[in-house]
Amino acid sequence: MREPSVWSTADGFHFVYQPLSGDGTIVARVASVSPSSTGGVMIRETLNANAAEVFPTYYAQSTYMNYRSTTGGTTTKRLDPARRCPIG
Repeated sequence: MREPSVWSTADGFHFVYQPLSGDGTIVARVASVSPSSTGGVMIRETLNANAAEVFPTYYAQSTYMNYRSTTGGTTTKRLDPARRCPIG
């Protein structure tokens, strides 16, 4: 069985959310991430599994920008090699 993920055309994972409308500020601290996990903040169009979203994330000591620019579209991932997260 495949683990839930944030790839492809629909997401399957557990998350906590808080609605935000209009301008706002989001501050997050990812204190630790296990080697097989991903940490970050996701901004979504809706709570539907195939919603447009952007997900700046930390995985395997690197930073990535994941996004789905249209509802039901495919998720794209970009590695940002200039921005490495510290270990520890």
